[in-house]
Amino acid sequence: MSLGFLAVAVAPTIRPTFGGLVINYFNWKWIFLFILLFAILSLILGAINIPQAEKIQTITFDWSGFGMVAAFVTLFLLGISKLNIPVIGNIILLVLSLTFLLLYICHSKKVTKPLFNIHVFKNKLFTLFFATYFLLQLTNISLGASLFQIWRNLQCMPRQWLPA
Repeated sequence: MSLGFLAVAVAPTIRPTFGGLVINYFNWKWIFLFILLFAILSLILGAINIPQAEKIQTITFDWSGFGMVAAFVTLFLLGISKLNIPVIGNIILLVLSLTFLLLYICHSKKVTKPLFNIHVFKNKLFTLFFATYFLLQLTNISLGASLFQIWRNLQCMPRQWLPA
């Protein structure tokens, strides 16, 4: 156990040096190849050396629920990404995304092990914290994008328009 924590503690000190060596002797794209090789090697060594403590349980994956959630997220993001352009297609995408969300809610009530358990929203405290976190992240992302846009606009402005 302590060797695992040692690896986690030492990794941040080794990583910049390793990255610098790879970039110095190879192209920066090679970092990803080395990480992939290291991950495969770690997986093989872990499978060989770490004993299985408990019997492996087979679980089922809710593929239809996954498809509905994936369709909801994809259509919703496509719909809101172009809302500044008034096109009926965006509204159709948003309506379709909400349809997939409603389909998933109905589906999750019928399945024994759904992808996301929507019954957690019956807990008022959880729902309050979730809504607060969602709004906080929405604000954070919106402000980040707005500040980037303001900075970009300031870069394009003539120098005489900027305050001294």
